[in-house]
Amino acid sequence: MVVIGAGLTGTAAAYRLKDTRLSVVLLDQGDPAGEASGRNGGNFELLPENSVGIYEGLAPGRFTFMHRRYPKVPVEVLQALSERQASLVLGLALRNRDLLKDTILREGISGRFIPGDGTYHPFKYVCGQLRSALR
Repeated sequence: MVVIGAGLTGTAAAYRLKDTRLSVVLLDQGDPAGEASGRNGGNFELLPENSVGIYEGLAPGRFTFMHRRYPKVPVEVLQALSERQASLVLGLALRNRDLLKDTILREGISGRFIPGDGTYHPFKYVCGQLRSALR
């Protein structure tokens, strides 16, 4: 199995494949987290708007987009769909936050983790996953 890119996604894939019977090769043209994964000011947040309560930013944005794209669909239908999509995104973000926390604790990856919103330093996380995958 070849994984291309040693950023957040590529190292996560290599890390998750480490316990399979597959032989995994991780390729990158530069350093781990050296491109997009490392260009975000030193942190990434799984819940960027707020860590407590309801993620409110996605539903209005989705509604605006869908209303422009599908002007003949009743507003009530678009509202329900946009709220459903926001709920799915929030659920995914919460599951990812919990998976991130579990990985950090299990592998002893050092760095400041803020459990409420999943804020973490991407370079440290990528390097921690790489070290764990190589063991």
